[in-house]
Amino acid sequence: MMSPDPPAEPTPPGVGRWRLQIERDPVSTAEWLRAEEALLDRVRNGEPSSCLIWQATRAIVLPRPLTDLPAFADAAAGMEARGWPVLPRLSGGTPVPQMPGVLNLSFVYPVASNLWSLEAAYRHLLAPLRLATRSFGLETDAGEVTGSLCAGRFDLAIGGRKFVGTAQRRRSGGRPGLSIILAHATLWIAPDLDRACAAVGDFLTALGRPVDFRRETMTTLAAELGDSRPAEFLTGEFTNALLRVLDGAESPRR
Repeated sequence: MMSPDPPAEPTPPGVGRWRLQIERDPVSTAEWLRAEEALLDRVRNGEPSSCLIWQATRAIVLPRPLTDLPAFADAAAGMEARGWPVLPRLSGGTPVPQMPGVLNLSFVYPVASNLWSLEAAYRHLLAPLRLATRSFGLETDAGEVTGSLCAGRFDLAIGGRKFVGTAQRRRSGGRPGLSIILAHATLWIAPDLDRACAAVGDFLTALGRPVDFRRETMTTLAAELGDSRPAEFLTGEFTNALLRVLDGAESPRR
């Protein structure tokens, strides 16, 4: 069920300004997944809270438990031979594609577990994305889109079709009551969704898992805007809009 635009979520308790790390050109998906994991450890050890905006090379990213399936090795080898390396990630969900035209936003920060719920962390993640999308003249709804790829109740949709997927991981902060949060969003700005969905469907079939998503339940920012420019142009424009929000020009904080 979709929800209207909720009040902006305040900054997580104890977090000041974010340390921004921006990668405007696609880099190795494997490299960025390792960087996120290392950043969780560094923030746990006292480094500042961080916000990452990044793009990645083509890959299928999946929850680590799926690598234990008997058919995984052969299925992954087959996809890699087609140019789709298969990589495990920290958070849950189902296999999702990374490729040029997909933009990623990650927040990594410590917080007192009793002061910051799972839902609060998701609302904080979604707030700047909704404002940045609105700057393009498009409104979003939060909620699960039935039949979409890796559907979740904290995804964003435009006109009822999924545009943003989200995930979250919490790790012990090293002392009682403290958690380190990785909140992550994947935005379909201008990827080739037909190609991406076909690749994920083929991989799931090779794994012996059901293909339970439908391409028509998903959209991209480019499709909604009727923008046919190369993916890097619109992805760069959205990154700039997101940075304006995070810098406070359209602050998602109360």
